[in-house]
Amino acid sequence: MVERKTVANTQVKDDEVERLIMKSIREMRRETDIKDKDRLRKEEMKIRSQIEYENSFAGVFNDLKFFGDTDEDEKRKRIVAETLLKLPYKVRKKTIDEVLFISMSTAGVTFRFDGSVKLRKKDFSQIGEFYQGRIELHFIILNFRRCRKDRKMDVTAHEIAHFILGHHLKKNTNRGIIEREAEDLAEKWGFRRGYKDYNF
Repeated sequence: MVERKTVANTQVKDDEVERLIMKSIREMRRETDIKDKDRLRKEEMKIRSQIEYENSFAGVFNDLKFFGDTDEDEKRKRIVAETLLKLPYKVRKKTIDEVLFISMSTAGVTFRFDGSVKLRKKDFSQIGEFYQGRIELHFIILNFRRCRKDRKMDVTAHEIAHFILGHHLKKNTNRGIIEREAEDLAEKWGFRRGYKDYNF
């Protein structure tokens, strides 16, 4: 597990995150009646620190839902975290919240998922004395067995693009079209294309 202390060296500074920080600070000021300037500044720093951590390598790595069956799991999880950090904030957030990455070493396998998934307060709603929870996770299965080392982030971004575009929800679609759409989006994010031909 990556420790929270490493956040100072790996903070992600981008415009989207800075806008989110400023929006959260404005909301906090509106919703509270803190008059003490020192206390207000501490609350602002707390918000900034939390959001910067969530968007740092350490934060992404720790929040990432990842399951694997190999000795390479730590390295593969790092590849996914590094890929996510290169994506726009909203894409990164949606993917971290809604996707379980599964790393496989074989072409096809049946397995039982035996792991933990982090739950957040927003996953539950209170009904009287009881809490009801509903979690819907999407799976991205990564098989890096035949993937060149320098292409692993490109493949990961391509699969995230499929998720963001909702390809997993569509039925009877032309594979060539959906692969091209995923390639276009991943390329827009700064990753390389993988296919030379889209005739499947």
